[in-house]
Amino acid sequence: MTRVEALQAADEFVAKVLTSANSSGRFTGTLNLAERVDLTLRVARFLLEGQSSSESDDLLKRDMRNELDQAFPPLRTS
Repeated sequence: MTRVEALQAADEFVAKVLTSANSSGRFTGTLNLAERVDLTLRVARFLLEGQSSSESDDLLKRDMRNELDQAFPPLRTS
Protein backbone atom coordinates (compact mmCIF):
# COMPACT_ATOMS: atom_id res chain seq x y z
CA MET A 1 0.00 0.00 0.00
CA THR A 2 1.41 3.39 -0.95
CA ARG A 3 1.21 6.38 1.38
CA VAL A 4 -1.38 8.02 -0.90
CA GLU A 5 -3.54 4.90 -0.76
CA ALA A 6 -3.12 4.80 3.02
CA LEU A 7 -4.20 8.44 3.34
CA GLN A 8 -7.23 7.85 1.11
CA ALA A 9 -8.23 4.72 3.00
CA ALA A 10 -7.71 6.45 6.35
CA ASP A 11 -9.77 9.47 5.28
CA GLU A 12 -12.63 7.24 4.11
CA PHE A 13 -12.48 5.23 7.33
CA VAL A 14 -12.53 8.34 9.54
CA ALA A 15 -15.47 9.77 7.57
CA LYS A 16 -17.43 6.52 7.95
CA VAL A 17 -16.71 6.26 11.67
CA LEU A 18 -17.73 9.87 12.31
CA THR A 19 -20.90 9.51 10.22
CA SER A 20 -21.83 6.30 12.02
CA ALA A 21 -21.11 7.76 15.46
CA ASN A 22 -23.12 10.91 14.70
CA SER A 23 -26.13 9.03 13.30
CA SER A 24 -26.24 6.62 16.25
CA GLY A 25 -26.00 9.44 18.79
CA ARG A 26 -22.75 8.11 20.28
CA PHE A 27 -20.90 11.26 19.25
CA THR A 28 -22.70 14.57 19.23
CA GLY A 29 -19.73 16.92 19.11
CA THR A 30 -17.79 18.13 16.13
CA LEU A 31 -14.15 17.68 15.26
CA ASN A 32 -12.20 20.69 14.11
CA LEU A 33 -9.94 20.34 11.08
CA ALA A 34 -6.79 19.74 13.14
CA GLU A 35 -8.45 16.92 15.10
CA ARG A 36 -9.72 15.31 11.90
CA VAL A 37 -6.28 15.55 10.29
CA ASP A 38 -4.66 14.07 13.41
CA LEU A 39 -7.10 11.16 13.46
CA THR A 40 -6.61 10.53 9.74
CA LEU A 41 -2.81 10.54 10.14
CA ARG A 42 -3.02 8.08 13.04
CA VAL A 43 -5.10 5.66 10.97
CA ALA A 44 -2.77 6.05 7.97
CA ARG A 45 0.26 5.39 10.18
CA PHE A 46 -1.39 2.21 11.40
CA LEU A 47 -1.97 1.12 7.79
CA LEU A 48 1.69 1.77 6.96
CA GLU A 49 3.05 0.01 10.04
CA GLY A 50 5.62 -2.01 8.07
CA GLN A 51 7.64 1.04 7.00
CA SER A 52 10.08 2.78 9.29
CA SER A 53 7.97 5.05 11.45
CA SER A 54 9.95 8.27 11.08
CA GLU A 55 10.02 7.98 7.29
CA SER A 56 6.32 7.21 6.98
CA ASP A 57 5.44 9.98 9.46
CA ASP A 58 7.42 12.54 7.46
CA LEU A 59 5.86 11.42 4.18
CA LEU A 60 2.34 11.46 5.60
CA LYS A 61 2.80 14.89 7.16
CA ARG A 62 4.14 16.30 3.90
CA ASP A 63 1.31 14.80 1.87
CA MET A 64 -1.33 16.01 4.31
CA ARG A 65 0.22 19.49 4.44
CA ASN A 66 0.15 19.68 0.63
CA GLU A 67 -3.46 18.52 0.60
CA LEU A 68 -4.45 21.13 3.19
CA ASP A 69 -2.56 23.87 1.33
CA GLN A 70 -4.51 23.03 -1.83
CA ALA A 71 -7.84 22.97 -0.02
CA PHE A 72 -7.12 26.08 2.05
CA PRO A 73 -4.54 28.25 0.25
CA PRO A 74 -2.45 30.42 2.56
CA LEU A 75 -3.52 34.05 2.73
CA ARG A 76 -1.40 36.27 0.54
CA THR A 77 -0.33 39.63 1.87
CA SER A 78 0.89 42.29 -0.51
